[in-house]
Amino acid sequence: EMENSSCQKLNPKNLAEALKSL
Repeated sequence: EMENSSCQKLNPKNLAEALKSL
């Protein structure tokens, strides 16, 4: 599961969510 999280972090979708968090 942890590895999956890392992959998601690299995903553009996760990046968009991170920007939303900001």
